[in-house]
Amino acid sequence: MAIVGLIFRVIGWVLLSLILLLIILLHFSAVVRVHIAADGLRWNVKYLGLTLAPRKKKSKKTDKKEDAPSEVYDEIDDEIADLDLGEDDLESDIEKLEDKQPDAPSEPSEDEPADSAETKSESSVKADKRSKKESVKKDKPKKEKSNKTDSKRNEGGLRAKIDGLRSKYAMIKPYIPYTWKMFKKLLKIIRIRIDDVRLTVGREDAHEAAIFYGQTQAAVSQLLTLLAGMFTVKVKKCDINCRFAENYFYGSADLSVRLRPSTAVWIVLLIAFNAAGIWIRQKLASRKALKSAAQA
Repeated sequence: MAIVGLIFRVIGWVLLSLILLLIILLHFSAVVRVHIAADGLRWNVKYLGLTLAPRKKKSKKTDKKEDAPSEVYDEIDDEIADLDLGEDDLESDIEKLEDKQPDAPSEPSEDEPADSAETKSESSVKADKRSKKESVKKDKPKKEKSNKTDSKRNEGGLRAKIDGLRSKYAMIKPYIPYTWKMFKKLLKIIRIRIDDVRLTVGREDAHEAAIFYGQTQAAVSQLLTLLAGMFTVKVKKCDINCRFAENYFYGSADLSVRLRPSTAVWIVLLIAFNAAGIWIRQKLASRKALKSAAQA
């Protein structure tokens, strides 16, 4: 028994040490570094000093031989050379094909009058028109009835869809306030550090250059305030310069985004526990309602 107890104690200490190690590792931040410039976008994701993305592509070995070797072409040439295509054979084949051609269609006889054919065609056209008109008259009430039934079905389908959406919204509604609150907290734990931002703008006219410079300053400040309202933002360097007597625009930015996995996991667990509590309360309320209805 003492040995079994010792084994369980060792297993417990190992599990506790693993849990503590996992918690310590989750406290280290994952870092996404981004570089934006005229030459393109470069980024990487690092965690504990290891580059997680983008991974380097392995060079594939090109040791395969080229397809379609010369032996295949030699065999094709030999087969073509074995074919005997003499002039006599060609003439006999042409004569056979001429014999197999169908006879030309016989022309109508001159004795038959042309007026009779025209009258027959006119009468057949008139009969076709009459039959089409009668079929259209018969099909009109059927089409109207089918359109009415289709519209009723569509209205019923829309009402059913709207009722289904309302019932789903009523089920989700209790979860929305707390989830939205925790989602804003989750965004706030994302830390954005702007290491270096450089913008240079210019116009040929000095007045236009000054206006463009002011517009650029306003746009950058609005963007920074928007980001600061959603995330935790820290600006180290942001320079905006102006050039006169030339049309010019150039910009580059170096920034990093940091997220601590332990805090993100904790917020997700809080959302899950709160959702479970709301679901249990709803179930209890529905059971009480059913009991009260059964007693009444």
